[in-house]
Amino acid sequence: MTIAGVLSSVHAVNGAGSCGYVVCSEQLFTELAGNMGYTAIDVQLSNSNDDAAVTAIRDSFPADSSVSDKRLSNQESQSANYTGAIFIYGFLIIIAFITVFNIFNSMNASVAFRTKQYGIMRSIGMGVNQLYKMIAAEAFTYAIPGCITGCILGLPLNKLMFQYLIAEKWGTGWTVPVGPLLIIVVTCLTSAGIAIRRPMKQISGMAIVDTIRLQQSFVYGAQSIS
Repeated sequence: MTIAGVLSSVHAVNGAGSCGYVVCSEQLFTELAGNMGYTAIDVQLSNSNDDAAVTAIRDSFPADSSVSDKRLSNQESQSANYTGAIFIYGFLIIIAFITVFNIFNSMNASVAFRTKQYGIMRSIGMGVNQLYKMIAAEAFTYAIPGCITGCILGLPLNKLMFQYLIAEKWGTGWTVPVGPLLIIVVTCLTSAGIAIRRPMKQISGMAIVDTIRLQQSFVYGAQSIS
């Protein structure tokens, strides 16, 4: 006999004591226990609102049989599950939007702070492609270490929460969430790549004369301060 799986919990009332349950085919059940008939039948409906099917099932059983309708409790559990999922995933979406906006704001602020430096570099012969590579290197220098740090700090926290919220109740083992990690890393790197497009358009649209004026005003300002 091959064991295909082990159930951590069942919905039926355990009348077998410490022996538990064995889920098997009808043929194997007959070979093990003989033709003893059924003591419990679990029926799952494709349409939970099919009252006619429930009435037909009730009428097909003897009068001394007990029929338990769990449709209402299942709907309540499903509604609670949907409510929790909406709250959790909504919170995660808000965090993702905050992360993306923070990347955009950080890059815009960094480029705006160094606009004079970029203007001076262009006035002495640096090309737009070189500036683009420099800004891109700065953006991914922020993004890549941020992703690595987030994975190092987030994975132990994810494992700890999984053990307290899921593993202790359902016995499910923790595995590295490769899919969500890839989504987070791709989102951060894509946001960093998109965030540098607007500053690059702004810098590439600056005329060389304007950059020289920025350089002169920067030098005159420094002399007046000294």
